[in-house]
Amino acid sequence: MTRTRIRRTGTFVAAIAVVFALVAPPASAGSRWDPNDSDGRIDFRWLGVVPVGHHTLRATMTFWNPVGLTVLSGARNGIDLTMLGSHDYTGVVHGNGTSIRVWILDSHGHKVYGGPVFHPNKWTLRFFVPRLHADRVWARAEESSEGVYFEDQVPDAGTIHI
Repeated sequence: MTRTRIRRTGTFVAAIAVVFALVAPPASAGSRWDPNDSDGRIDFRWLGVVPVGHHTLRATMTFWNPVGLTVLSGARNGIDLTMLGSHDYTGVVHGNGTSIRVWILDSHGHKVYGGPVFHPNKWTLRFFVPRLHADRVWARAEESSEGVYFEDQVPDAGTIHI
């Protein structure tokens, strides 16, 4: 093989690796796929939680159906991200009519953090929260529509280690 051909092959392999790194969800950081198993509009497809630095987690949730402000602004609609570790915390994702926010509550229900939820497309929610010594997570969605209650959880059993 000539040097030019080796260099082209190496460049091609590097480009493919970059594409996979940008497109594929991070598999080692703590993620789980979920089946299309809820009749409600808030039905998880994937949950990924990635440590960003020493004190922050990035949570990304994708859904089988479009999830937006109108779905998450219902009185009984919302998503809970439970973070387990030396102390347990719950992240509550809810819409208020104009934006989607995440609130972190301690075990007594006191707010310890509030921040924005990013909505890059109609199937994805992403937000950053303090790590708060968490080493495991799970998420649950609740929805009530016309007197019918729907619920979904990811993972369906157990927790995701981060």
